[in-house]
Amino acid sequence: MPLNLLGKGLERDFYCTLGLLKMSDRANYILIDKNNNLRTYYDKWCLGTISRWLLSNSEQAISDLRSMQPDSDYLLNETWCDSAVLIDDYNQVLKFFIGAEANGWSFNYPLIQAVVSLAQERWVGWSVNWAYQGIAEISEYIGLNPKFVLPKDYLNFESVNQTEFFSYQEKDPRAFDFDTGEVIYLESRWIESLITVKYLNSSISDYCFPWDIQNILLLGTKLLAMLQTKQPTSVLPSEAPNYEGDRSHDHIESGVYIDEINKKIYIWWRKPRERGYILEKIVRVWSGWSIEQIIGGLQQQYELSNRSLQNLTMSPEQAKEMLIKYFK
Repeated sequence: MPLNLLGKGLERDFYCTLGLLKMSDRANYILIDKNNNLRTYYDKWCLGTISRWLLSNSEQAISDLRSMQPDSDYLLNETWCDSAVLIDDYNQVLKFFIGAEANGWSFNYPLIQAVVSLAQERWVGWSVNWAYQGIAEISEYIGLNPKFVLPKDYLNFESVNQTEFFSYQEKDPRAFDFDTGEVIYLESRWIESLITVKYLNSSISDYCFPWDIQNILLLGTKLLAMLQTKQPTSVLPSEAPNYEGDRSHDHIESGVYIDEINKKIYIWWRKPRERGYILEKIVRVWSGWSIEQIIGGLQQQYELSNRSLQNLTMSPEQAKEMLIKYFK
């Protein structure tokens, strides 16, 4: 069916709030009924709809959707689609993603696993999946070519400026407390890219940068020599809250694990979007290397480098407890 892709200048600074959870403000809902008929819906404010559905069941969600006004020619592109839910009653498939941020944390891999687990408990007999490729993945599911939801400006990106890269020095987040005599961790960091490298001598180093990971990787294999001129990060980034209400964990947009010994690159992004066109461009400047997108986020990046996850990522129990608290 024909679908128009929307890129209007809608307000980006308003959020729907359910309890303390700030939900995304623009969402597409897609319903495939038992007769295999497809309807699309647009919700400008969300109004906590998604979290209510995930904690209820298929009957409640479908009933809510049927009470809305269908908008059969209205599908957002990646720029504007903050969240989306596909309910396929014909095949009993629930596919969704949530672009939510609340109280300093956002949807990372432990939280994704937890929200899928919570939904599976309530959508009995259904296949429940997180759409890691965002609205493009959902578009493909309903037979629409994913390229039509990719904004053209997303396809144009360039290598980071080499002069800026060489001159950049990461700020040490620690400070000396003269009262206690201890080195303390001062504040959380907003990290665009975390790079972990396993060098030919088997040593492992980590680096934090303020540039998008794809722009850095476009430096090609010379990146490895450039990184060795840098001071590795002094404190490993952490996305696990230390206690209830604590905001000292870091916010990380993307990461990559580079294995120089086996010539393998594993890359991930936090936001659910189609990234195939990025991988294709990176492969061209890393000749002889294999490049794979992973979905396990910071947790998988640390696992690849054989790090202990304690105090660095959330446990499944922490993630589930946090979601239940904020969703309710």
